[in-house]
Amino acid sequence: MIFPFQMTGNPFFRKKWVHIGAGCIVICLLLAVLVPVAAKIYLADWLEKNGADNATVESLWFNPFTGRLTVGAVVSQSHGRSLLQQNELMLDLSLVDLFHRNIRLESGSYSGLVLDVEQYRDGAWRFGTYTVGGRDKGDRGDEGGKTGQVAQTPGEPWGFLADNVVLTDCRLHLKSDQLDFELIIDEARIRGISTREGALPGSFFLRGTLDGEPLEFDLDVVTIAPYLDIGGKVAIKRFKLAEIAAFLEESLPVFDGDVSVIGKAEVTMKESGLVAHYDGAIDLQSARIGSDDFVTGATSMGWQGQVNFDDSSTSGMTIVTDGTLKTGDYMFSMPGGQLKIEEELIELGGKTRVVLRDGVTVTNDGSLVIANGSFASPGLAVTQENFQWQGKLSYALSDQKEGHDIKGEGRLLIDDLSLHQNQQTPLLAISKVEIDGLQGTGENNVAAKSFVAERIQLTVQGDMPLDVSVPVLELSQVFAGEFGRSAHADSLQVQNPRIVSRQNGEELVNVGGISVQSVALENGTNVSVKEADFVDLAFLGGGHNGEEQPGLSFTLATLAGIDWSVAGGFGCSKLLVNDLVASVIKSSDGTLEINRRLEAMKKTAPAAADEQEEGEGERSAAPPFVLGEVVVGGTSVLYFEDKTLAVPFKTDLALKEFTVTGIDSASPDEKTKFSVKALLENRAPVDLTGELQPFTAPLALSLSLGLKNYPLESISPYTVQSVGTALASGQLQLDTNVHLEDGYLKMKNKVTLKKLETKRISEKQAQELDNQLPIPLDAALSVLRDKDRNIELNIPLNGPVSDLSVGVADVVITALGKAIVPAASGYLMYALGPYGALAYVGMKVGENVLKVDFPPVQFDPGAVSITGQHEDYLKRIATILQNRPETDLQLCPQVASWEFMDTDEVANAETEEIEPPEEQLEQLIGLGQQRGEAVQRHFVEDYGIAADRLLICTTQVNKKKKAVPAVLLQL
Repeated sequence: MIFPFQMTGNPFFRKKWVHIGAGCIVICLLLAVLVPVAAKIYLADWLEKNGADNATVESLWFNPFTGRLTVGAVVSQSHGRSLLQQNELMLDLSLVDLFHRNIRLESGSYSGLVLDVEQYRDGAWRFGTYTVGGRDKGDRGDEGGKTGQVAQTPGEPWGFLADNVVLTDCRLHLKSDQLDFELIIDEARIRGISTREGALPGSFFLRGTLDGEPLEFDLDVVTIAPYLDIGGKVAIKRFKLAEIAAFLEESLPVFDGDVSVIGKAEVTMKESGLVAHYDGAIDLQSARIGSDDFVTGATSMGWQGQVNFDDSSTSGMTIVTDGTLKTGDYMFSMPGGQLKIEEELIELGGKTRVVLRDGVTVTNDGSLVIANGSFASPGLAVTQENFQWQGKLSYALSDQKEGHDIKGEGRLLIDDLSLHQNQQTPLLAISKVEIDGLQGTGENNVAAKSFVAERIQLTVQGDMPLDVSVPVLELSQVFAGEFGRSAHADSLQVQNPRIVSRQNGEELVNVGGISVQSVALENGTNVSVKEADFVDLAFLGGGHNGEEQPGLSFTLATLAGIDWSVAGGFGCSKLLVNDLVASVIKSSDGTLEINRRLEAMKKTAPAAADEQEEGEGERSAAPPFVLGEVVVGGTSVLYFEDKTLAVPFKTDLALKEFTVTGIDSASPDEKTKFSVKALLENRAPVDLTGELQPFTAPLALSLSLGLKNYPLESISPYTVQSVGTALASGQLQLDTNVHLEDGYLKMKNKVTLKKLETKRISEKQAQELDNQLPIPLDAALSVLRDKDRNIELNIPLNGPVSDLSVGVADVVITALGKAIVPAASGYLMYALGPYGALAYVGMKVGENVLKVDFPPVQFDPGAVSITGQHEDYLKRIATILQNRPETDLQLCPQVASWEFMDTDEVANAETEEIEPPEEQLEQLIGLGQQRGEAVQRHFVEDYGIAADRLLICTTQVNKKKKAVPAVLLQL
């Protein structure tokens, strides 16, 4: 070989080592030139052999002295498409590090890279035109390249170090059956990254676009060995979930929306597990995810805060979040309208910790806000304007035991909560619900310091549709367990609840307030209350204009010791009512006003008769009802008004004492005792005591009633209506004993009428009454009155209750008719003393007329003077007249026809009757009148009897031989 610089004359160049050195230099130069050319040709050939239809490499150069490798433009095409191309690749390698099995890339730049990556159906991957893996080439399509083999080189692993690598204007296209992405790298930098342990962390920066949307990674910590540790800023402006929808199509056929991620992430992957941390924002727009079973979505969903994931500990997988999740226009629905949930805003903030080990444990300390939410299912819909939770929650589900454990502590607020049931008007509406001190104590138990609901509106449907309103309802120290089967509250306060008819707008019930102490629920069906107070209750108040008399009202009712259960019924140890006011008003058509007002609140269309009968047939026995004691106190009054009369009857009964004990439907044979002391019309004392068996069939009753000083004019409307006579004045005293058993009534009435005065209002009705009495009413009352102008009557009433039908006229006629004869005869027997046996009191035969005959005042023939033998008898008659100031006495003279005849002539008369001589007849009549006047004068002068009460009759001439001259006395 001849070198151009050979100098034969110089012995230096003739040395062998010089020749060898020069040869090495020449070889190195040739290698430096020829190897890159050969590599360039080999690379193009390799690309064509591995799937490229056409491959070109513009240049490839390696400087062995500096370690720089430069590859010019490369283009690899298949089927007319460029699947791999680049502008320039320049790498600066540290040759010294190669001796230490380190590939150290001191610097590098890569520009204009275009790489097309595709996965085939058989699982093979194509990188540009080079394909690896896979089972069936037939599934790769026309672009399938040849499968290459990756050689595995045993030995000590090589290390890779990249000090500074820059990529610009690169494009990566990834495609599979389920994915199709295009990543454009505007700029990427790798600095200080090493696969050797102990190396300092490197960094990685990438800015570009993913499917046309901005993308940026700025990782200031990148460690590969001994474990992967990366961290830095991540910014994905927009990623379309539809890009991966096909990947999830089997489980989630609906998967759409736009997601963006801007924040800082840290990921550490050790042999013990994965640790990740993210701090930033995740935003999801127009999200919609669903399957055949459900669809859910939101117009917007955003997370701002931290997320920590730790799977490296033996204590289990831990996920910790600290931030705010905000969702706009959220919805969840199930097909067929089974369930639909819509929320205008959901905002979840605070710290949440989730631990997965032998179950699930979730703890949260933060807040939850839901605005304008709705829940709908068939026949039921729930809406709320604002839902706020602030506090702590924990949930535990263990593999070691059944059930789950929920605990918590915080405050819950709900605004404008409403419940609808197939209607536009809410079945239940609550303006505000506030639960303070809410605690979940575990084992399905929940407690709260207070529960407050404001402006409650409840709609009650049915035959009598009602609106129930409660301004404020408050529970304190509430506890609920066993999913609501047991509960307890120290107190329940209800302010001014009202019940109003939806039919006519009239108020049914108005309560000033309800206060309940110690209310408890056991086993889901048993309710107990220590004490319940109802303040200022009005039932059927004053109506629309306040003109109606309230049906019932009281200032306070206290129920103590309440128990209720489905099987055991209702029980209460004591009911105390203060200031009770009740009104019973009988309208002009005979119906009770309270019934009329209740009927007006019902729907007009009545239920069919068949349906009513069927319902009655299916009605089961009523549950037991027990009430230990009922006491009415305070200023309590009962009002009664009867508008069926021409002149309405009104009265009132002021209760002074009212006690009922022993009401027990479970023991029907036990007697209920009652005692009432009252004042009728503020003047007449009433005393009522007795006992009854209200739950026996038929009803059993025994009572005693006493009434004093009741003004008779008060009941005058009834006597005017029935007998046409008013009771102008007087007082009533009544003693009544009633015994009712087996449907048979026995009643004894002792009636005392003090200073009774009457006045005829209807002559026709008064005359009808007189015709039915033994004597006219005025005369009857005159007979019955004593010297103090009082009348005492005993009126028994016996018979089956089913046959009992007694009116006021019947009472008057029967009482007076039966009382006149025995009252008159008994009194006269007493007043006349030894002369009483000669008196007669009775009814005229065949006539309903009273007849009273006193013993006559007898005279000797021809005598006209009152003698001593008459004195005692006439005094007794005078006493009767004095004691009966309204009773008149008829003086009827009776003379014998023979008084002026000779005694022998009378004795020798052959007949029993003696005709008086004509000349003596006028004399006999005069004699009788003188005797009557003598008796009249004796009563007037000696006893002060008014002369106009002593009525002298026409003298009667008795023609019998045995006739006795006398003055007959008759009432």
